[in-house]
Amino acid sequence: MTIGTGTRPDVAPASAFFRATAEVVTASQRVMVDRLELLRSQLTDDVKDLAVAIGVVVAAGLVFVIGWVFFAVAVAFLLAELLPMEAAVGIVGLAHILSGAVLARGAVRRFNATRRIVTVDMKDPVAAQVLRG
Repeated sequence: MTIGTGTRPDVAPASAFFRATAEVVTASQRVMVDRLELLRSQLTDDVKDLAVAIGVVVAAGLVFVIGWVFFAVAVAFLLAELLPMEAAVGIVGLAHILSGAVLARGAVRRFNATRRIVTVDMKDPVAAQVLRG
């Protein structure tokens, strides 16, 4: 069927629909690309901030360790006035070993307690469903 100009009226709306669909797809692609570029930019900034934070923590850790060594030496020299130097150094070393063992034991207990909770929860079907969302 033709109208005055010799074109079919049902063809124009179809091509307009395809053009609109193409524009929507193109706009969606642009939005996705822009979103990915924004995420990449944010991730890059986060990685830079994390690297700076790690550097500061490492530097602070080194200063702390050096200070702790000097403190331990000072305590050993202080004890050396009352005891032989070997005994003073042994007492300071033993104190460090015991405190490290207590801290390590606490860390292992905390890790095992956290792991045990997750294992128990995953066996319970209701809790597993809640954890999975």
